[in-house]
Amino acid sequence: MEEVPVQQLPTSISVKDLGLYIYTHNSKFFQDEFKRIPEPANVTYKVGLSKQNNRKNRYKDIIPYDHSRVHLQALNEPEDDYINASYVRVGNYCYSLIFVPAVMRTLLEVYFGDFDMLDIFDTAADRRCFFIYWPPSVVERLWIISEQNHQNRYKYIATQGPNFVSLNDFIRMLWEQKVEQVVMLTHLDEYSKEKCEQYWPTSGTKEYGTIEVRLTHTKNFTNYIVRYLELVKDQEAHKVTQYHYISWPDHGVPSSPWALVEFEQRVSALKTSTPLVVHCSAGVGRTGTFIALLNIMQQAEQIGQVDIFSTVVKLRQDRLLMVQTAGQYEFLHTAVLAAIACSKATLHTSNIKYLPDNQTLENEYLAVCSVISTLSRTKEEDDNLEDENVDESEYVFANFKIDLRNRFHSIVPSDKDRPILSCEPLNNGDYINAVFLQNFDKKSRHIVTQLPMPITVVEFWRLVSQYNVSVLVAFETDAMMKDKTVSKFAPSPAESALKCGPFKVNNVSYKVDNLWYEQSLQVQSDLSREKVLSVTCLYAKFADLDTRKHVPLLKKLSSYKLQKDQKIVYMCRNGATYSGFLCVLSLLMERLETETSFNVPLIVGATKTVRPEVVPTFSHYKAIYETLASYLHLSAQTVKVNNPIFDESQTDYAHIYCNI
Repeated sequence: MEEVPVQQLPTSISVKDLGLYIYTHNSKFFQDEFKRIPEPANVTYKVGLSKQNNRKNRYKDIIPYDHSRVHLQALNEPEDDYINASYVRVGNYCYSLIFVPAVMRTLLEVYFGDFDMLDIFDTAADRRCFFIYWPPSVVERLWIISEQNHQNRYKYIATQGPNFVSLNDFIRMLWEQKVEQVVMLTHLDEYSKEKCEQYWPTSGTKEYGTIEVRLTHTKNFTNYIVRYLELVKDQEAHKVTQYHYISWPDHGVPSSPWALVEFEQRVSALKTSTPLVVHCSAGVGRTGTFIALLNIMQQAEQIGQVDIFSTVVKLRQDRLLMVQTAGQYEFLHTAVLAAIACSKATLHTSNIKYLPDNQTLENEYLAVCSVISTLSRTKEEDDNLEDENVDESEYVFANFKIDLRNRFHSIVPSDKDRPILSCEPLNNGDYINAVFLQNFDKKSRHIVTQLPMPITVVEFWRLVSQYNVSVLVAFETDAMMKDKTVSKFAPSPAESALKCGPFKVNNVSYKVDNLWYEQSLQVQSDLSREKVLSVTCLYAKFADLDTRKHVPLLKKLSSYKLQKDQKIVYMCRNGATYSGFLCVLSLLMERLETETSFNVPLIVGATKTVRPEVVPTFSHYKAIYETLASYLHLSAQTVKVNNPIFDESQTDYAHIYCNI
């Protein structure tokens, strides 16, 4: 096979310039660039197209190249060595760390000619680590003389989701290649069509040819499932972990990259000396996009540059159609940008001695905002295309009615993120200005909304009733006294009840604290009098970013033990600034219930994708870090945070809240 020269125009982009580059190029630019990706020359598919092997291919036009196909150990017939799977090399321009004595530098220069090299002195071994960045043709020669690199040349195996014929062969490949991790990027069925044969038992054990597969346990997350498998053959056992991503839509690409980035971080943290198997259904589109993301993140970390175009060119030299569509190619750019924003932001609770400096935090925040701006631009382009085919006159009245229910016309939810109210007699439709904000490891139980308006107070209680809300947190409730758009939605301390349309809101108790009022309510509806919903409402006395106020409020919220199906609603005037701030903190704290690390830009990015007005300034972003650090400091005295928020002027604060 001949190497295909990459595009003559420079396609390598500095990490710091990537956000501006993506934002200033529209979808048509990426579509046109995608069309210029060349296909490799002089490749053959003879083995995969043979009559004996053709039935092992899920799709007749997706065949592995002969030069890069995975060879199984032949059993009875020569064709038994075939599986629709391809070895995939690392990177676009291959790069490698090579440890050689310093005196070898001259010899390397003579043999290979000029190259860019960064010397890193290794005092322990008294050797220099030469980081060499060469084009593929030179690196090909390097593999010949470096046996260790030759063994690690192929880091991935890209393969189709097995069909019935190739099912046992797939398990055999895992066994023979000593695979330790598998990434699955498809559902078993999509749109009533089989996309992948299930190659693990639902429970217990199952035999696949001569190999027994045992499911030992499973962990379920919002966007993916982790299955721990054990392969047994001839009394020898081999462990395999499968990471099954379940949030890639049946058609198109994800609307947001954050869930995939969180998944990529989980996979990238894996340590394995054997190839990582990645598959979707055909083993080219989603598979190529994910492998490209892993490769490009390695580039960003090692050289501070990314070359997305050349990476795809290189991948296609090992398997056809890797990154199959222009949509996947454009999405890959956004996913890379989001992944870079989060790549160095993971902090561990056991080692928080210093928070990142202001410049680092500001860079993080700007990177997140860059992703959000890119997503907004892409959505606007898509909406404009849809609007060309829509008769707007049909929606004028409906949109007018909905518009009246938005306090701020620029802050509105998307249909896919908002709670849909079920139809009831005498109601006003299914709309309320609210959004779900979810964590990556739990189903959504957090709702952010605006304070009820006179026209929406009934919809507010419909939301509480229909979605089994047990806790309300309200900011800026003093606005009821001066803002006519803010409606009273609960009885005052002196009142026994308040009637809101069909809902009767009963005052059970009312407590006053330094930072909030706590009210216990019971809600009944005329439509179902036998159902009584108990709700606790916290009215915050403050509306600012003061860490000393938010920490005890977080502690108070954590004292409420929500049942699995119960939800919490956060409210403020615009349904974003203060309600969103506290919700982000709650999401991070929820994460720490099961994890020992957290990634602020990951959560903030996912939240701003749903509600862009959340965390509107860098001050809000920085306050998230400070509040979280304070919370952890007060929750566990073993964690000592060295941060200006713990200066001597705040000694009283530490004393006051030491028992919360």
